[in-house]
Amino acid sequence: MMFASMLAKRAGVRRAGWSALALAWCARMARLDARAWTLALLEHDPARVQADSLRLVPVSPLSGLWGVWASPAFMPGVTGPDVACALMDCARGGRYRSDHVVAPDGRTVRIPDMVWDRVDSMGLASVFADTGF
Repeated sequence: MMFASMLAKRAGVRRAGWSALALAWCARMARLDARAWTLALLEHDPARVQADSLRLVPVSPLSGLWGVWASPAFMPGVTGPDVACALMDCARGGRYRSDHVVAPDGRTVRIPDMVWDRVDSMGLASVFADTGF
């Protein structure tokens, strides 16, 4: 109610009411299923995902954009959606320690050694075993 009251003067009563209801619904969702909330935020706006919430997100590279690799906060200046997709391609193709992947649009996405070092430290190297596909 307080949020709606603050907004009412600027946005009008109806819009303020709808905004307050939307915020309440989002807060309820975040409380009931923090993982789903974090994944939705990671997909919608990765830069807003806080590092302390990443424990709720799958770490496996096979998770692709749903994993921590897509978050810029996981390894600041290194990880993001491009690295997440590149690791997912490497995991599917059994290409462990590949230094780059060619994206569907033809761009070359470089995978820094520090990413592979992190994969090793997390015990995820076996995810990249050649599956024969």
